[in-house]
Amino acid sequence: MFNRYEELAKQKGYSVDKNGDVYNKSKKLKGTFNAVGYHVFKIRNQDGESVPVKTHRMQAYQKFGDEIYNDKIVVRHLNSINTDNTWDNIGIGTMGDNMMDQAEELRVKKASNAHKKISDELVLEIKLYHNAGHSYKEIMEKYNISSKGTVSYIINKR
Repeated sequence: MFNRYEELAKQKGYSVDKNGDVYNKSKKLKGTFNAVGYHVFKIRNQDGESVPVKTHRMQAYQKFGDEIYNDKIVVRHLNSINTDNTWDNIGIGTMGDNMMDQAEELRVKKASNAHKKISDELVLEIKLYHNAGHSYKEIMEKYNISSKGTVSYIINKR
């Protein structure tokens, strides 16, 4: 199954201009917003099904090509505004890079809220695991924690 929808959209004549507006071969498209706030437009895949293409990913595909499909690479909104799909605001990098695009206050808030889902018993286990010499990366993998900031908050502030 073809799931590189940005590549398929380009083959079908879709494009995103420098301002972040989407066009097919003949006109500007309106598109919609998905449940998490990303602008999307629809194309038909090889099976004739209507599939969503995220505008920021299409812009990144035009800018960086197949690099957007590399393992552990994400498309970034450099100013953290999901609706700003302009050429200069789209980049690629790691999830860590993407997190650092957010304002420090927001990163701290997310990290402090994430730890609330973790029981006191698990916090103790994580601290013991860390004290035994395990890295943040190992802790993140073992306990399914997606942010180094959350691990740091658990170890140092809880």
